[in-house]
Amino acid sequence: MVFRRITRIIEVVLNERAVSLYKGEEPVYTDQLYGDLDVEQKVDFGVSYTLTAYYGEDVAAGYDKLYVKGRQTFTVSQGDKKTVSILCKPANARITLVYKGNGDNDAFEDYFQDCTVTVKTDYMDEAWTMNKSNEGQQLYLKTGDEGTNATLSFSLIDKNGEPVSVDGFDTSKVIDLKPCYSYTLTIKPNQTDIPGGKLGLTITVDDGVTDEDVTVNIPGDYIPN
Repeated sequence: MVFRRITRIIEVVLNERAVSLYKGEEPVYTDQLYGDLDVEQKVDFGVSYTLTAYYGEDVAAGYDKLYVKGRQTFTVSQGDKKTVSILCKPANARITLVYKGNGDNDAFEDYFQDCTVTVKTDYMDEAWTMNKSNEGQQLYLKTGDEGTNATLSFSLIDKNGEPVSVDGFDTSKVIDLKPCYSYTLTIKPNQTDIPGGKLGLTITVDDGVTDEDVTVNIPGDYIPN
């Protein structure tokens, strides 16, 4: 999804947005703050120009690191004036953690103390670690223009504060991250009708453009009653 509040964000930080103008491949100016530029710019007619704009830091990962960018190529005819508009949209993906209980009357902590999630993409030197204390925080991840794979790893902590190690427990999943998408990772225990149980991890794209269900199975009679 395109983050719904992006227009408002750009309005607020308009004067802090960095703008670059290229004549063909040659830079006319680069990384100039929008608020410092003249309203009108003189250009050569019949020549292809490209105007780019961005806001934020293009980092591999970080909380509240929204990065937006856009570009527009144009040519001005002799004697004409042209107004150039650039649509800037998020160039990274966003992940938010949510921990839930098995139903409306319980909580995640009734079953486990924590579930640590690490995230690693090819753009990152080291994995990013999140746990229940980071619930609701917005982690932004660099994806490139075409998207990238992210490896998610999970570590369960029982109610006594001890790490849980169970044979057959699938502790790693790979998901496809796309720029301009927001993902909510909902971690919740699910009882089953057979002996044993499972910890379900549901990954949902906010606006329903894409829905993915990723289940991390804990074999055996493990989840406490």
